[in-house]
Amino acid sequence: MCKSVLIILLFLNFNTFAQEGTVSSGGDAKSTAGSVSYSIGQVLYEVQSGEGQVQTGLQQPYRITITSIEDSRDDFSIEVFPNPSTDNVTLKIDESYISGLEYSLVNLLGNTVITNKILLSETYINTKALTASTYILNIVREGEIVQSFKLIKEK
Repeated sequence: MCKSVLIILLFLNFNTFAQEGTVSSGGDAKSTAGSVSYSIGQVLYEVQSGEGQVQTGLQQPYRITITSIEDSRDDFSIEVFPNPSTDNVTLKIDESYISGLEYSLVNLLGNTVITNKILLSETYINTKALTASTYILNIVREGEIVQSFKLIKEK
């Protein structure tokens, strides 16, 4: 009887289903609250075609195609000197591009320290009262940053 049960079990077809995939990394994370297994880099998927296309699998590819980039920046030259500075910084811009420009000086914490309109081709920024540090000088037109400079203020 025992032999016949064993023979019957050998001829029965047992199927199990599980996810499969070649992974680049993975592991187990355990704590007192529970555990979880994870894997990184599962790239196994298959494509089924008919009237449309269906992709099934562990990780779905997502493609973005960029066909063109519109650069809205104005094409003009801006000079900032001296850099590093101690007392004053000169901002030099071609006079035909000054209309609507302003500058803002921002510290590394993101706080705006100085902001003013640019009215002349040479604008002088008084930095004497500022602490020695690195600042970002943003040139702005209509709320959009046209150009940025890293400005170093020394003692």
